Amino acid sequence: MADCLLAAGFELAQHNEKADILVVNTCSFIASARKESDAAIREACAMKKKGLYLAVIVTGCLPQRYFDRIQRQYPNVDAFLGIDALDRVASTARRLISTEKARPLVDIPPKPDRIIERHVAGVVFSTGAYAYLKIADGCKRRCAFCTIPQIRGPHRSRSHSSLLSEAEELINRGFRELTLVSQDVTSFGHDRGEVHALEKLLRSLDSLDGDFWVRVMYAHPGGVTTRLLETMASLKHVVRYLDVPIQHADAKVLARMGRGNTFKDVVSLPDRARQVMPDIVLRTTCLVGHPGEDKRAFNTLLEFVTAARFDHLGVFVYSPEEGTLSASQPDRPRAEIAAERRNQLLAVQTRIMREKQQALLNSKGVVLLERQEKRRRWTWMGRSYREAPEVDGAVLVNNVDKVAHIGDFVKVRYTGFKGCDMIAQAIDKGD
Repeated sequence: MADCLLAAGFELAQHNEKADILVVNTCSFIASARKESDAAIREACAMKKKGLYLAVIVTGCLPQRYFDRIQRQYPNVDAFLGIDALDRVASTARRLISTEKARPLVDIPPKPDRIIERHVAGVVFSTGAYAYLKIADGCKRRCAFCTIPQIRGPHRSRSHSSLLSEAEELINRGFRELTLVSQDVTSFGHDRGEVHALEKLLRSLDSLDGDFWVRVMYAHPGGVTTRLLETMASLKHVVRYLDVPIQHADAKVLARMGRGNTFKDVVSLPDRARQVMPDIVLRTTCLVGHPGEDKRAFNTLLEFVTAARFDHLGVFVYSPEEGTLSASQPDRPRAEIAAERRNQLLAVQTRIMREKQQALLNSKGVVLLERQEKRRRWTWMGRSYREAPEVDGAVLVNNVDKVAHIGDFVKVRYTGFKGCDMIAQAIDKGD
């Protein structure tokens, strides 16, 4: 959207208060996301009422999901754009400032089926060290608890050529980590009948010139094959890190979730991945409180997480979502029980994390520098291959060379840890 606006002659305001038009891009996946989106929309409308903006445009998943009632809920919004209309944001903004015709302007195609290609790297909202490379949109899975296929439509992959062009330009602009994302990266190319398309893409990215990392996020358990793991292990730019949301480890709960066919993939994942790459870092996500999760089922999950020793683990409490199969299922645990199970799971994971942090002490590694600490001249925040941007911890690096820059790779020795973050000392390249 930012690229479209710039191409049409608009400027991006550095602060909300300096904008003429405010674009609120929304999420509606779960209740907490909708609450956050709602607060942002109402704040924008309140500021417009005070005369700070000419118009407010609401885009993304919230208008897409609730296209039939979004206008009644937010009567002061000037325009609504759905998933497939995001590249029409500039023409919408132009109409808003050039006409006094009836508002709101509504452009919400009911069933998203487009893939918006990007052959050049445009605006990147990050620290300057990393950039996301979105390889597909939508999802072909039918998990009983999930609204993504309803909101974002079926899985559709970007072209191989457009991804390579964008990746090459990002690297040439100085970005040193490309994080591959989509709702399910392991389904890349399946919509076109391609076989092993993700592996092919990884090999192509690996062949690009430069010093950079490629990170794979949001893999489906059923798509993490031995072939994919061996491909990752063979490539110099692809970091040994994999994010695979398992959701649960109990066969009956997975069946209720519509993920029963993933049970064997889930329980074998840690051993399979570590057999191919002993130093792989595994991140996962679990969902507790789903209908059918009794004490026995939760204990199965707890025992699995304890044994699997994931490096990073997030836990969500189940949120019943309108229009999903899970919302109508019986035997849902009480909210307070689900919250307690979340706390139990996180307590186990915290202990595992501490043990892994302790094991890293005095070892060496490589850190990608992201920002310099303002109060300490030679201290930087960065990440090793072990930490994905925004969701994992970071590495605080002391004694960094004074001529260091964002995007530099530095060799470090780990000296301590605090919370989720590691503390390290920069060392000479020859050490």
